[in-house]
Amino acid sequence: MRIISNDDLDGLLPMRDVVDALRDAYLDLSRSQLAYVPLIGMWAPTPRTDDYFRCSAVTGNSARFGVAAIRIKSDIVSWPSGTKEQKYAGEPGTFCGLILLLSTVDAQPLAILQDGIIQHMRVGAAGAIGVDIMARPDATTLGMLGSGGMARTFLEAISHVRSLTGIKVFSPTRANLLAYCAEMSELLNTEVSPAESAEDVVRGSDIVVSATNSLQPTLQPEWIGPGAHVTVVQRRELVAGVYERATHIAQLGHSSMPRDAKIPGLQRVKGGLSAYLAGSPEQQARVPRGGDSSSQSYPTIAQIIGAGSTADRLPEDVSLFLPIGTQGVQFAAVGGLALRRCEEFDRGQSLPSEWFLENIRN
Repeated sequence: MRIISNDDLDGLLPMRDVVDALRDAYLDLSRSQLAYVPLIGMWAPTPRTDDYFRCSAVTGNSARFGVAAIRIKSDIVSWPSGTKEQKYAGEPGTFCGLILLLSTVDAQPLAILQDGIIQHMRVGAAGAIGVDIMARPDATTLGMLGSGGMARTFLEAISHVRSLTGIKVFSPTRANLLAYCAEMSELLNTEVSPAESAEDVVRGSDIVVSATNSLQPTLQPEWIGPGAHVTVVQRRELVAGVYERATHIAQLGHSSMPRDAKIPGLQRVKGGLSAYLAGSPEQQARVPRGGDSSSQSYPTIAQIIGAGSTADRLPEDVSLFLPIGTQGVQFAAVGGLALRRCEEFDRGQSLPSEWFLENIRN
């Protein structure tokens, strides 16, 4: 049994290997070799009046690595401005996300990993797979909305599937924007330029990425040019018109329980996620509600891969990819890769397996 920190993973997970691991996972998913349980949350009021406790979990397996993953998050969440979510665990600035890896061969627990690096890399790599399957082969210009961790891994991953020659970025905090452009220019060995507005970023870009934590839409359909490919981190970043603008739409899978599921007590919070809420009606009213701009389901990447690995499109068609759902599959695939690399390079803290096994049948 290994305990693996983000520091243990430093330098062990090249983005190209993460993209390849997810490609294999979605091929296996198209062959029904994998399964996943979508995200379900549990919320409970805290002693304070302006925040909430939230716990969520996803589960999935990896045939390639012979593991199952359960990813658990624990947050204190609040919405001080009404437009962005703030969260922490312990104290502001620290967070709690853990991945438990279990063997699908003998059911033993194999590892507990911090999820920070894996979380960012698996989201970026999934977005890149969507670009590779759906975007025009000659797409070279990219517009990025956001300058955080997801924006970094999205851009790095997409650079492995398309030869990018023009990259524009907008983020409302100027200092963060300039730091991002400098860092990514050096990483990719190509110029990453700051833009003055979100509209400037979207107009004229072959690939448009919105990687923000905004609770509000970040781009408008009239900004999107013919032949563009659009992808986001969350559906809430989109207005309904973007769906109408797109000729081809695909998604990774189902991020939460279906909307028509008749399960007593199950509620929908902002973003359309399924959750069970504790607390009085007044306390529950603090939790943002409202679904996505679209709750419709679309063909999945696994279905497209199973049908031939590419999406048929004309040069002027607009494509939209929703890299949402199948999180458990991603954590199993990338977590399994991380564990294998840590075993090869003797990273992480080893603990006796018997600490995690018992002789009382449960």
